[in-house]
Amino acid sequence: MFCQHCGHQIAADAEACPSCGARARSPLADVASEVREKGIVAAKDVVSSLVPILIDPSTAPARISRELGESRSLGVGVALCLGFALVAPLGLVFGFAVPAAPELELTFERNGLYAALVFLRFLTVPTGLALASFALRKLFRASGPLAGDLLTAGIAVLPLGLVIGGVGLLGVERPAVTFALLFAALCYLIVCLYTGMTSVGGLDTKVGTPAVPVLLAGISWLWLNL
Repeated sequence: MFCQHCGHQIAADAEACPSCGARARSPLADVASEVREKGIVAAKDVVSSLVPILIDPSTAPARISRELGESRSLGVGVALCLGFALVAPLGLVFGFAVPAAPELELTFERNGLYAALVFLRFLTVPTGLALASFALRKLFRASGPLAGDLLTAGIAVLPLGLVIGGVGLLGVERPAVTFALLFAALCYLIVCLYTGMTSVGGLDTKVGTPAVPVLLAGISWLWLNL
């Protein structure tokens, strides 16, 4: 490649031009390259983590956190939280009506929410769970990392997002099927949230047991009243 200042040919991996001394790459380009590389690593980590997530949610948070480390676990957690906020609204906004919860569709139509606002509304679920878990750890002086809170929240809501988005987009017309899928996703969420808060977050089981239903009730109230 060539220097943008003097036109002298320089090596592709050079940090500065040997002729004029100007930086070969702008700081913005370096940041963009770093973000892109981290995004690629996070995507690969998410794909490799899907099997333990789907097969054994009770041990998935601790296993993934241990195998990937704090930095990469944070990337997986953020990616899963964003994935939930992207997938879940599809059925309610762009798909068919959800037979089990028609009032949600009416709420969206009545308020005229745009896709970006719906995305932000659904994003409050995993982020709220992660922040509440973080606050509990600080309150009870548990020693887990923030990456563990985001990872646990992202894993916990993954099936729920797939069910909400899938049921709406496929137009499932049997309420019994919808309720069964939502119930299974909710059970998955509870198991994953509890084990993640205790095994990764370091909370005592005596705190984690009552904390899970309280957190879910609080997040549900917040989501429905936004």
